[in-house]
Amino acid sequence: MSNKLKSSTTRKFNINPDEPEIDFILEESTIINYSEYDENGNEIKEVTYTEDGEFEQMFTFQFNAENLVIEENLFFTEDEITDVKKFDYNDQDKLVKKTIHYLDDTFDVTTYNYDDKGNLILKTTVDSDDNLEAKEVYEYSNNKVSFHAKYDGDNNLIEEYKYQYNELGNAIEEEKWDIYDDKRIKYLMEYDANGNRTKILTYNSHGQLKHKSLFEYNEKNQLLKTVEEDEFNNNVISFQYDERGNAIEQTEYNQHEDLISSINRKYNEFDNVISSNVYLNRQGSGPNLHYSIYYEYLYF
Repeated sequence: MSNKLKSSTTRKFNINPDEPEIDFILEESTIINYSEYDENGNEIKEVTYTEDGEFEQMFTFQFNAENLVIEENLFFTEDEITDVKKFDYNDQDKLVKKTIHYLDDTFDVTTYNYDDKGNLILKTTVDSDDNLEAKEVYEYSNNKVSFHAKYDGDNNLIEEYKYQYNELGNAIEEEKWDIYDDKRIKYLMEYDANGNRTKILTYNSHGQLKHKSLFEYNEKNQLLKTVEEDEFNNNVISFQYDERGNAIEQTEYNQHEDLISSINRKYNEFDNVISSNVYLNRQGSGPNLHYSIYYEYLYF
């Protein structure tokens, strides 16, 4: 059998949170997603459904000979296109224009400009009356983004990002600001000798440490443990893998050693996940959740 994916169907089955882990019955499950692929592995159709199994929306995609998407259609009903996105590329396969056509016959056009090294330096969006809707500006250092700014249709700065990197090209500092909070948040990152990110420290606009993320890896550079710590919580997320490198188990515990979430996965011979058993402890914010997701595949 070929391992080229032709279609995938995703189904969900809700389980009583008080019951032990069980394999759900497919006939009682609800379809939540369906996707189709071409022989090059490109997704050409995606349909999503509500929790009740009713049609929600559908996307269809077309690709050129270089496997670049050239058209994306959005359906909010099964037989009526709501939005049409078209994509144009230059000789270097860089996206230079995206056009979105809406149901009311209006449209938006986004153009992309690059420097002589192929780095995106300017992105602008105008409406069908050629009025500016949004603009983004990028600056680079050693071919890495060092500055990124977003502007609204009146050319007002609304978001700003600054980046610094180490000698290996890993981001070691990120600073962001937006007009809505009017606060600057800073992230500091550290890495091990293999380039794996081991720490993220988050500081508020007053320079106070507000959040800490720690990461541990095994000899295969697979993520083994994540610690998420702030002034209220200290949660530990652990991961286990099979001999093929597939993540088969994920658990999260809080500082009181209460189970917050767990995910157990099974895979087929092509390393595609075929089932996920999920438990979520909502800690009083709502009923706990326990459900299984089942994936069906057809291959070329």
